[in-house]
Amino acid sequence: MTTGGGKYTARVTFRELLETRGLSAYRVATEGRGTVSRNAVYALARGEVDRVDLGTLGKLADVLERLTGDRVTVGDLLTLERTP
Repeated sequence: MTTGGGKYTARVTFRELLETRGLSAYRVATEGRGTVSRNAVYALARGEVDRVDLGTLGKLADVLERLTGDRVTVGDLLTLERTP
């Protein structure tokens, strides 16, 4: 997902995080069962979202921390890029 509207563009970096940590969307969806929607996990991994629910980001961060043992922040899941 990429959304703009000013000097910055927001971009979901969830897929990149999965790749760098050696995880799959399937593994995150399975581990997050009952807390985060499987559809949300796959949509974020594909970058097919226009909006991201803050609660979903928090739940994803929790699931990712359980899987990796590393702290996960919103900055790991989203980025703001300055537009030219």
